[in-house]
Amino acid sequence: MRRTRPIERCFSRLRGLYDRLFSVREFQILNRGTVILKNHYVDDFLGNLFWPRKPKQIGLHGGLGDVLLLLPFIRLYRMKYPRRKIQVIYTDVRTDRIDPKTYGLGATRLEQGPEGTVVNPTADILENVPFIDEKKGGDPTQADDYWIPDSVFRRRWGKYLTPSEYSELLFPDIFEEGDVKSASAFFEAHGLRDKFVIAFHFRRAADKIAELYDIINSDVDSRGHVKCLCLGSSRNQIVPAIDMSHAIDLTDNYAKGIPLRTLYQILMKCRLFIGGRGSLEHFCWLARVPSINFMDEHALGQDQNAFGTWIPEFWMQNRFTEVIHAETAVPLDVYERLIRPFYCEWRRLARKDSRAETVTVHECHPIGGV
Repeated sequence: MRRTRPIERCFSRLRGLYDRLFSVREFQILNRGTVILKNHYVDDFLGNLFWPRKPKQIGLHGGLGDVLLLLPFIRLYRMKYPRRKIQVIYTDVRTDRIDPKTYGLGATRLEQGPEGTVVNPTADILENVPFIDEKKGGDPTQADDYWIPDSVFRRRWGKYLTPSEYSELLFPDIFEEGDVKSASAFFEAHGLRDKFVIAFHFRRAADKIAELYDIINSDVDSRGHVKCLCLGSSRNQIVPAIDMSHAIDLTDNYAKGIPLRTLYQILMKCRLFIGGRGSLEHFCWLARVPSINFMDEHALGQDQNAFGTWIPEFWMQNRFTEVIHAETAVPLDVYERLIRPFYCEWRRLARKDSRAETVTVHECHPIGGV
């Protein structure tokens, strides 16, 4: 057997080091084909020292929920390389064709704006983020010098932040005072301050959510105390035909003059959020808004190292820790076991705090009242 000479071993190690520093890898990302991903360790280190004005291009692939989860990693990058400018390219391909039946999967999910315009909500969220120097829309998978940061970020920086960590670090960067004031004005204008406000997001599992919405609205005992907000996008999904006469219709919120950051602040004031799987669900978990979400197998069965993973900390740090499977859930059971006791608890506390209208425990009857 031939023995390897020292000089050959030396060259082999040097070649291995070179491959590690400058290698190019291929990744398959959903339906957008193969992406060339360069290793950026050398560029990060030297660029921070010698060419900080040359922007570091970071491609944010995915929908709005994915962008929300990836923002902490960009913040960490800025902390590690404080002199380097950061340019973010978020997904904004206006030629994408939207299929509402698949919730716009793999496409740029634009929203209907006022007077027939379209709005990219990702741009709305990134507008105030101070640790990003430049933001622009495009297709981050089409250029080989972008860093597509899903498992790549987490391999280097660790797992996603928990809701408590995220809200403490990121919310001051995302929101400004005007967002908070606009949400407060919305609550005042609609008389919601003393109501049990429930936000319904009609996207995935919309049939189960609509059934739960009808159950809640049919409970005569809660009328006058419960107010529903209906959320959804007629451009990106099929919103079910429901009776909104006792609700506030916030579908296509941009067309109604409510930008996303204001909508987020409105959700943070709600007593309960009910949804399926999407960016609003991401946010409400991060903000620790009490949430009941009908989760499909795509969300529950993902590998912790895969792109867009939903980590258990999302619901373990929430008021409701039970994972509800969309395929097998019974909306009436969810209402009786989880929502109604939560509502009755709020009524008791409201009576104790306000000392206004007399409300006793026995007034929380089973569905349908007495």
